[in-house]
Amino acid sequence: MIAQLKNHTEIHLAAWDVLVANSPQGCIFMFSWYINAMLQNWQGIVVHDKNYNLLAVMPLQIKSKYFLEYSMQPVLAKYWGICFAKTTFPNYYEEYSWKKKIVEAVISAIPKNLAKFHTNFSPAFDYILPFYWKSFKPETRFTYILALKNASGNVEDNFSKSVVKKIRKANKNEIIIKEEKSFDLLFQLFAENENAKKIILPKAYYLDYKNIFKACMEHGNGFALSAFNEKNEGIASGFFLQDSHTTYFLSGIVSPAYRQSAAMNLLVTEALKIASQDTKQFDFLGSMMESIESFFRSFGPKPVPYLAVEKNKLPFM
Repeated sequence: MIAQLKNHTEIHLAAWDVLVANSPQGCIFMFSWYINAMLQNWQGIVVHDKNYNLLAVMPLQIKSKYFLEYSMQPVLAKYWGICFAKTTFPNYYEEYSWKKKIVEAVISAIPKNLAKFHTNFSPAFDYILPFYWKSFKPETRFTYILALKNASGNVEDNFSKSVVKKIRKANKNEIIIKEEKSFDLLFQLFAENENAKKIILPKAYYLDYKNIFKACMEHGNGFALSAFNEKNEGIASGFFLQDSHTTYFLSGIVSPAYRQSAAMNLLVTEALKIASQDTKQFDFLGSMMESIESFFRSFGPKPVPYLAVEKNKLPFM
């Protein structure tokens, strides 16, 4: 078993994407085209057997500052970590023995000179112990995932009473939801919130976000929705990513003047209806912030843990 750290220009990206597409840990954030849209330069650890069959991959973004190198989780990619090739095993012993060898190989390929390292794993990743044994700090975080019924099911069955009331309020106020093909309203609302001293997305990430929006639309892996008032003024917008099994709530934003309008509740409801036609679950990409957590929880999803690891040689970073 061989693990190698390579620049993305040296990786067989078609093989990488096939593994991601079929892996239990695979998600939209790990496809090479998504990473290319988000980052100008990135690296990946590839693990293969003696016959050069690809067994696992893990993306990295190695950067430098003040002569120190580090690798952190990108802001616009919720999950990275290790993605295993889809494999069947006769029992759990064989499965976790295989995973142990791969995880150890991946760890051996992480540059030893990194001042700081951090990555979030997919919720489907379940074997973090080798990182712990090598002095990485493990952490459990939470997202919220709603299992979707088929297209004929009622996604509102799991909603809290307060959400149902807010949806009625939004409908009474003649708020309507439209599908978008442009990110113009999203960025208009980003600017409005920034002017109101509420920064949703720092300007440093605007170009990356636009590139991701374009790439997802071109690949058919995303949709955008916007809410309009009775004067046809855009008051809220959201962008949602999709892979073969999951819809992800990448971002949602409301005009500061319409925060009490329930427009976002109506927008998320429409997104759930669209998601139920194409995917099996809806990942809110949950926040650990209490106010945001309560908003996500009001739509009836389950809290789902995902793992992260960190190694920090410089406590001030």
